[in-house]
Amino acid sequence: HALRAPTPALDMMRRWAADNEVHLVDVDAELPRETGYDAPASKHFMDLVHLSPEGHRATGELMAEALRPYFAQ
Repeated sequence: HALRAPTPALDMMRRWAADNEVHLVDVDAELPRETGYDAPASKHFMDLVHLSPEGHRATGELMAEALRPYFAQ
């Protein structure tokens, strides 16, 4: 059974962040996609829930890019 958040829950978090001017790093939407399927690439996961080392790197890169403006000099 999939343990990841269902689409309606993700949409609710996205709306809340937008409505409250909170920067959301939307990893589910921003990770590279699986070929022919609108979901994060399976190479980023060890199973249905846990990120693989490559998934952790990709997530870290998304977070770093989102945080970069807050640390720019």
